[in-house]
Amino acid sequence: MSSFIIHDDTINKLIGFFTKCTYSNEEFKPCVGRILKENGYNLEYDFDENNDADKLGADMKRLNEWAYSGRYKKESEEVVFNYAINSEYSLIQILKSLQCFIYQCSEGDCIQDELYKMLVKIEKILMGHIVTHLKEYKEAKWC
Repeated sequence: MSSFIIHDDTINKLIGFFTKCTYSNEEFKPCVGRILKENGYNLEYDFDENNDADKLGADMKRLNEWAYSGRYKKESEEVVFNYAINSEYSLIQILKSLQCFIYQCSEGDCIQDELYKMLVKIEKILMGHIVTHLKEYKEAKWC
């Protein structure tokens, strides 16, 4: 397995989606927002204070750096992240980007990290939502 450092654009894309989940009441999204809050990431926007988008982005970069440095025995660099609002993407693209991120962070002890576990939970929720909305799934027999 190889590993690489995920570009900030991908992290911004994911955080943008997570932020939308915090504000949405549609289907699975409130569950994603709740999981983020339970793990210490409040992505609700307050005009007087920043939300945790920068913190989540920095933690995601740190996790990715940890996995990368574990794989290639390189020293981690100082992590700086500034969230930038990103365009909207399809749920399929969000899922694929999240799966790529998770894969790049699946080295050594990283898989025991709470952030990693949280992202895997979100991945499963997103996959379930996508699959149950596929035409083929809806037309399949129950038993």
